[in-house]
Amino acid sequence: MLALDISSTAIDKATRRLSSSPLAARASLRVANVMELDLRAEGTFDLVILAETVYYLGWLYPFFSMAWLARDLHSALRPGGRLLLANTLGEIGDALVLPSIVKGYHEVFKAAGFATEREERLRGEKDGVSLEVLITLLRV
Repeated sequence: MLALDISSTAIDKATRRLSSSPLAARASLRVANVMELDLRAEGTFDLVILAETVYYLGWLYPFFSMAWLARDLHSALRPGGRLLLANTLGEIGDALVLPSIVKGYHEVFKAAGFATEREERLRGEKDGVSLEVLITLLRV
């Protein structure tokens, strides 16, 4: 298992939580920017999860870079491998999570050769705030 986050705080917290788990010996946690990582050099993956990530990357990087990431992820997954995208959907006040924006990024991954295996919208509440999340499972 390889876990990446650009935040050293997030990696430190995850490392502390994982240290008492039997998975600790099989896990590698690193501070890294996925946009700067040579994914193919990392090996072949069975599953990649991008949770609450694509709209931030799309905000920080040009469309070409997002399309390149999608292509690189596609080639870094083994045949039959999966990519899970999970993103909160929001309202006008938070443009990054507008449904049309989030769905657009999901379409970039589909255009790179991924096939949709399953897609769901989940609704719930956290701390009194209603949330909706789009979860898309894609397959190579």
